[in-house]
Amino acid sequence: MQGCGNDFILIDNLSQQLELSTEQVAFLCDRRFGVGADGLIMVRPAEDLASDVFMHFLNADGSLPGICGNALLCLAKYIIELKYIEYNRHDMVIGTLTGPKPLSYSLDESGMFATATVDMGVPRWIVADSQMKNDSGFAPGLSIVTKYGSLAFTLVDMGNPHAVVLLDEAQSDILDLPVEEFATLAGQLARHPSFPEIPNLEFAWLLDPAAEPDGAGIKMRVFERGVGETLACGTGACATVVATATTQPIRVRMPGGCLDISWADDGHILMTGTATTVYQGSIELM
Repeated sequence: MQGCGNDFILIDNLSQQLELSTEQVAFLCDRRFGVGADGLIMVRPAEDLASDVFMHFLNADGSLPGICGNALLCLAKYIIELKYIEYNRHDMVIGTLTGPKPLSYSLDESGMFATATVDMGVPRWIVADSQMKNDSGFAPGLSIVTKYGSLAFTLVDMGNPHAVVLLDEAQSDILDLPVEEFATLAGQLARHPSFPEIPNLEFAWLLDPAAEPDGAGIKMRVFERGVGETLACGTGACATVVATATTQPIRVRMPGGCLDISWADDGHILMTGTATTVYQGSIELM
């Protein structure tokens, strides 16, 4: 399945008969020797009374990221269309390692999954050792000097750590770097000792929504820990909107598509998007 080009292997494990090793997850997600994916979703029975199912999610290298926004959209589509919940309920709760994630969803004219809005929770500022929060609680930028100039990162926790840089005009070329050059830059930055832990990196450029055909207000490129560059990142889109400090609903455009992000009155971040089933099949585990 995929959401905005962020692709996942989804395994129905409601019987809890399957356990995968880190090596097996990495094999399945390998794009040459396995199926190929940014991560793997294991659908498990709910672990609490508030949730309908539990999403056990792993990165392509088998590591645990905590949460994944586009994976939530894919799982929602899966359990809705296979009627694991009452079909016309229009809401559900998915359990994750970072707690229950409520969502509401809509169906298209044929009764199939159309979109879902996920409550991604309240963002939390991450403060590096060298940082101090100001009076409003906002964590000032952590600057790292590169050949593209000084990049000022804002550190945001959306259930997994993110480092967001809002590019200026002179740095906007980063969004168009060749894949290998971008991977080299982002890989080096992600391991910079100033970060409390290896983050997901978001490079963002602010747009005028009125001038964009798709109404996007942010253009973003992402490098995910445990994966590398991906075509989209749901928690990364949320973290980027948080870093802009805007309170208005905004559309984030990534190479694989767009997500709509907004703030609820209670401070929670809401993410709206869709998902697609690419194919179903079987593979022999190595």
